Amino acid sequence: MTSLPSSVTGAWGQVCLARDTKLDREVALGVLPEAIASDPDGLARIGREALLLEDLDTE
Repeated sequence: MTSLPSSVTGAWGQVCLARDTKLDREVALGVLPEAIASDPDGLARIGREALLLEDLDTE
């Protein structure tokens, strides 16, 4: 995975545009702040959101 120059920072942490070299596609790479990464409820919410977003087709 290679990181590309675009990134944004918000309440949930930093999200960078990256390239998955195995799948040959662009992906969003999220880095959570320590407060969320160490909170089981916060991690569960992130997991639920990821599962919902997984089904979106943006092409």
